[in-house]
Amino acid sequence: MTTICSVVPHQAFVASTYEDLAQHRSAAIRSLRRCGFFVDPMEDWTAADEAPRRYSPQRVEPCDLCVLLFAYRRGHVPEGGQQSITQLEYNAAMDRGIDVLAFLLRDETPWLSRFDERDRDPGVNQWRRELQEAHGVSFFELDPLSLDIEPALVRWILGRVGAPATRLPSSEDVDVAAPAALEVAVDSVSGSQVEVIYTDLTRILNAHGPHAVVVDLRNGSGWWSTRLYLLSSLVRDHTDASMLVFVDGDDGFVGAAEPRKVADSLVALHPDLAQRYTATIGGRSKADIVRAAVDEFVDGFASDEEVQMKSWVDADLLRHILEDDLITALIQVDDEKTVASRSLLLEIIRQDHPFVVLLAADGSVTSVVDRDRLARQVAEDQLKRD
Repeated sequence: MTTICSVVPHQAFVASTYEDLAQHRSAAIRSLRRCGFFVDPMEDWTAADEAPRRYSPQRVEPCDLCVLLFAYRRGHVPEGGQQSITQLEYNAAMDRGIDVLAFLLRDETPWLSRFDERDRDPGVNQWRRELQEAHGVSFFELDPLSLDIEPALVRWILGRVGAPATRLPSSEDVDVAAPAALEVAVDSVSGSQVEVIYTDLTRILNAHGPHAVVVDLRNGSGWWSTRLYLLSSLVRDHTDASMLVFVDGDDGFVGAAEPRKVADSLVALHPDLAQRYTATIGGRSKADIVRAAVDEFVDGFASDEEVQMKSWVDADLLRHILEDDLITALIQVDDEKTVASRSLLLEIIRQDHPFVVLLAADGSVTSVVDRDRLARQVAEDQLKRD
């Protein structure tokens, strides 16, 4: 009798506690099966007489991949042992050289108290730390839909088998197929004076489709923190821009961040900015964002209040306020290496960050790639041809 495994290239194991993560497990199993993995989850197992200490780890042995989900409890620890069943499953995968994709509940996510054993079991936080040190973990939240494992699965598959041999999206496909999946148009803003903000913003507001906005810090002499907050908030609320990309004069690329994260980090510096923005601009429609609206925000400061409040934004300040939200993943490209090339696709998909900046040989930003959307497009393109 031919088994399922003989026609399905990869087998995966989902390691987790059950009662607290049942819905998240179901979401993970559905994603694995959509991506062509064979999964034999414990939900389908029949009763067995073997001791729990041995049973689950033995199920890991034939697998190619282990998907680990971990929240705030380790689960059952067999009598006489120190590790839970989930930990034993994980260790079995590591001992056999099986790849592990680890997904943790995001810190401070609201969670049912009966499933939060951090205070009663110090091993919970210890293992969370160990996992984050050992793996490039991803995070999920209370909603099972927040567990998005498919991009990681696609990257894993491509890393094992290489990019599809079929034709990949080329530069001619970009406008028609999915422009945001390959590269996004790049706009630039040149300084923090009101005239420049208004002129550049008018152009950006009229741009179509997801794009990135390049901000030149000019070695710390280009942007006040208050004006950068205004720009990032307007881009967040009234454009499709996915990223602000920061460069610093002749020093080139500094990093990239989502507009909302830039705005949030600047509010931490100036807590009353959000209220000022809401009062003057926040309620306006995109069509109403005109010169008067920008002027109204700036004129709302008394006398030299803004001058006293502001900080000049340089690369060091940006790194300090954004911390891990500042994406520094970049790939240097040249005339021979295009977004459509197989090697570049793989290089982008294997990046840890969800957005990857492509730099030309002269250090200029050529495009920003949405890694996860690119991974999905490559997978869909391959499935259509299989």
